Amino acid sequence: MTYKKGLLVLFIFLGLSTNFYLRLNKNNENFNFINEKVCGLVIRLDERYQNRGVSYYSIQLRLEKYGFVSYRTDANFKDNFFNLDFSKLKKDQNICFIVKKPTNIKNWNNKFSILKILNEE
Repeated sequence: MTYKKGLLVLFIFLGLSTNFYLRLNKNNENFNFINEKVCGLVIRLDERYQNRGVSYYSIQLRLEKYGFVSYRTDANFKDNFFNLDFSKLKKDQNICFIVKKPTNIKNWNNKFSILKILNEE
């Protein structure tokens, strides 16, 4: 009886460990990235206030290839990582970007990064 309980505990432990490893490995997938020129229209610059004095900034775009997308920025519509300033954009402005995107993904998601604003006015 004790031998069977030991095997059961071992089986459950190995199952949970394998499940945890597979989930962790899936979240850390390796992507190959390419740069792509993407054009579209600025819909709005959006500042959303959250509790505790925190504001989130994002730009809403309608891109020719990806449709309606939202891109989160740092404070005051800046992207300090890529040294970009989105605050100069205006509603209904046509704009083109250089975007870093995964090669095997066709829908806009959080893995996309805007690297450069091409026709900033």
